[in-house]
Amino acid sequence: MSTKQKNIASLKAMDESKVRALRMTGWFLLAAPSLYLILLFAVFPGHAVRGIGPGILLVLAVATLLLLRAGRALLAARLLVYAGWIGLAGAAAVGGGIYTPQIAALSLAIVLAGWMLGPQHA
Repeated sequence: MSTKQKNIASLKAMDESKVRALRMTGWFLLAAPSLYLILLFAVFPGHAVRGIGPGILLVLAVATLLLLRAGRALLAARLLVYAGWIGLAGAAAVGGGIYTPQIAALSLAIVLAGWMLGPQHA
């Protein structure tokens, strides 16, 4: 199968509404951590270590949007779901285990996985 056929198959594998939601999620993940980082460095310049997680989210958002632009929607969804879950789990492990606020977002990651990729991925 050629590269063009793979791109078309990737787009057909995902519903257009899911692709739009994925694109919106990518833009949200680009805007929100950017705003957080701007405020973090403007107000608390000594707390730069708190910017590691949002920095990783920025890289994830850029990669997701670039994959969507290339027509690789299914790969972008997989990257967002799996890398996002790994990032949340890592932040929770480093930030205090089950007492960290990021634990609440793990359930959202599971719902996103089931919706974007199907129930076998949730």
